[in-house]
Amino acid sequence: MSAAARRPSVTTVRARLAGLVADRAGRRERGAVVVFALDGVGRALAARAWRTAAVSVLDSVFPTVSSAAWLSSLTGKPVAEHGIPGVVCTVDGRPANIYHHRQPLVAQPPDNVFSDAAARGIRPVAVLCDLAQYPCSWRDLLLTHAETVEGTPLFTTPGPYAPPSLDRVEADLRAAVAAGLSGGKRALVWCFVEIDTHLHHHGEDEYAVAAVRMIERIATDLVADGHVVAAHSDHGHTPTTHDPELARLLDGLADEYGFAMGGAGRTRWLYPRPGTAEALAERLRKELPADIGVEDADQVFPPGSPARARVGDLFLVAAGEKFLAPAGYRYEHGSRTAAEVEVPFAVWGGEPDGGGTGR
Repeated sequence: MSAAARRPSVTTVRARLAGLVADRAGRRERGAVVVFALDGVGRALAARAWRTAAVSVLDSVFPTVSSAAWLSSLTGKPVAEHGIPGVVCTVDGRPANIYHHRQPLVAQPPDNVFSDAAARGIRPVAVLCDLAQYPCSWRDLLLTHAETVEGTPLFTTPGPYAPPSLDRVEADLRAAVAAGLSGGKRALVWCFVEIDTHLHHHGEDEYAVAAVRMIERIATDLVADGHVVAAHSDHGHTPTTHDPELARLLDGLADEYGFAMGGAGRTRWLYPRPGTAEALAERLRKELPADIGVEDADQVFPPGSPARARVGDLFLVAAGEKFLAPAGYRYEHGSRTAAEVEVPFAVWGGEPDGGGTGR
């Protein structure tokens, strides 16, 4: 068995954080467990930036997108079970963008890291920061059982992206963590930082390294104040170039076969008209570039599972650099390259696995 096959998934993050919380509660330590949720930070970027953390490497879920991976991390459930596979998926019988959807996505929200903390008498706090830009039912589901603190958006601001001053980001992030801690130190304070916004445009440049190094600087200061700090991520990035020819080909096939497209990033799924999936798959395999896989959805998610009910019958998965990408993006995620899949779980001031699953 390969090392990758043995590597734990981000579904172990819930147990790892529960272990850190249990350790604090068991020792009756007054310090909090502070967690930085670093959207888009892959293994390699963390390795360049962090010098004092105890770091484990985890595998993200598939698709390697935020909406799926953060839910898997906080609930411990694979995508097939929690049922949110990507940005555009079926909700109430029709494709919808979940970041714009305001109605409940599931009948019963699952337990998560926040309910685990509350069960031990630890105050569960989610500091929104960049999540403040996404008022939607997906965010409500993700943060179920948490007390929320607004914080200031750090990397996500209206208009075209421009790298914000890291001095300003650091000051705002420190203030956000302090606000999360202000209700009492016996707390789990989970704080969302969307470095992903920068990485889509510029990749792992020196600015990105400095941003992730800033997290360690804040972490070591928090440890000095008696807290334990963890950081985890959802996915990394790989170079991606928008292919206009591919976009035109898919538009033409959509007109011919009448399919809608869902998913996000480097994995998209198609909702073909009943009875056309087999013919469409054959056509796609014949006309698409060789480095774009065409997969049967039943081979990705078990038939009858919540995730399978929300995706189309056919998946398009990028293996190479050319695919679909928004204007200005040079790096994307969603597929299965190592750069997208391998993510860090780091701890400062405590056991690296938090008493949970081993490395």
